[in-house]
Amino acid sequence: MKPFDLTGLKKAFALFPTFFKELLQVVIAPRQGWHDAEKAAAPVHYLLTQGYIPFITIVSLSAFCPLLYRSSATASACLLDAIGVFVRYFLGYFAGIFLLGFLAGRLTSASESPSAEKTDRIVLYTLSTLALLTLVSNLCPVELALLRMLPLYVVYVIWEASWHMLIPADRRLIFLGVTFISCVTPLLLVHLFFTLLNQ
Repeated sequence: MKPFDLTGLKKAFALFPTFFKELLQVVIAPRQGWHDAEKAAAPVHYLLTQGYIPFITIVSLSAFCPLLYRSSATASACLLDAIGVFVRYFLGYFAGIFLLGFLAGRLTSASESPSAEKTDRIVLYTLSTLALLTLVSNLCPVELALLRMLPLYVVYVIWEASWHMLIPADRRLIFLGVTFISCVTPLLLVHLFFTLLNQ
């Protein structure tokens, strides 16, 4: 019997440590984190397949944690929640890069228009920050008011990204609104769909 070959698995997760390190930097110190994430120069499409997708898979599996500490939780409800979490963050990424890529160029001059790599990275780490909050919420057996307030921190993370994107000072509030809508609206729509399914 041949030993199990982990080579393919290692390749699939090769950039996961880099992705997670950059995510923590963006969360803990957003302005420096955005700078370091770009400086690391890992292509976004590799971060997507080897970092973001494995991460949202882990986050979706955490939807089963309530079975351990909540008597009212059921396996079927947790399964539907897990599928919903993965689908909303997966589709949310592609919807987000389309919306932000379309709108961000209108906030800067033609010579300073952000590259697709930059806008894709903004969406990737903004959604990853939200996914990290989902993970913490699923792992926490007690509902804390602080956890409900943490999504507001994402607004600050996006605000600091405006420096990374070289958005003019008079358009940063517009950038904040556009990015927030681009990243959050698809998540809310998918979440609403799965909530209706779960009723």
